[in-house]
Amino acid sequence: MSTEDDNKAGLVPSQRAALSRSGATSLIRRGTQDLMAKAEAGQWCNLGHDYNCGRGVPQDDKQAAFWFRKAAEGGDADGQFMLAAMYLEGEGVPHDPEQAILWFRKSADQDDVGAQIVLGSIYEAGEIVPQDYAQAATWASRMALRAFDLCSRAVRRGRASRTRRTSWNTDRSALPQALTIVKSA
Repeated sequence: MSTEDDNKAGLVPSQRAALSRSGATSLIRRGTQDLMAKAEAGQWCNLGHDYNCGRGVPQDDKQAAFWFRKAAEGGDADGQFMLAAMYLEGEGVPHDPEQAILWFRKSADQDDVGAQIVLGSIYEAGEIVPQDYAQAATWASRMALRAFDLCSRAVRRGRASRTRRTSWNTDRSALPQALTIVKSA
């Protein structure tokens, strides 16, 4: 970590020396790089949404898919969800249900409620993959636990009416498979 980086972090010389002796400098640098990468991925996802919706730029599914892929590969759950939806619908990328499931699963593994809904409905319907009620139940229960956790945290903070937007509140949330599970819940 350079002195300039230390100064930005608000460290005094004695703190810099202690960090250097403890080997924590490399951990801090790596942590900062991880945070920066996640922030970049989030910005790429925002660009994907802009192109997907034509917000400030011409609507372009291929450009949206390009930016969603960068976000998805950077570990952004919303980017993974949106790329999966594009593969499932064949918009901006070739129709590829296997790729869709792969990206939905990566997003769902990060507790993305929308991806968990979609995976549950895909396994319930059995149109893309063999019908598997056990998998459908697993994803539905993970979704329910995550949704309950998000709501209870919001209530504890006294902000139940302003809960954080989750990725399933996007324009692509109207996937037929997702609606099946939501309507039956």
